[in-house]
Amino acid sequence: MNPSYFFLGGVKIFADYDNAASILNLCMYYCIPYTRFTPTAEGVEMVIRYSSFKKFKKEADARGIAFTVLKRRG
Repeated sequence: MNPSYFFLGGVKIFADYDNAASILNLCMYYCIPYTRFTPTAEGVEMVIRYSSFKKFKKEADARGIAFTVLKRRG
């Protein structure tokens, strides 16, 4: 586990495969760090640093990219 996620917190999100590429493009464009990118049967899961989640949520909502918050830590 990355120590910064332990101390600063992280948000685990889920996105279906229709939105997965858009989420990765959004993270790449805005330099939003993520970890634990895991493909599942229905989509993908990943953890975004809590300090970057506010920016991520704002930009994803503005573009209509659907995702679900599974867990918040920290």
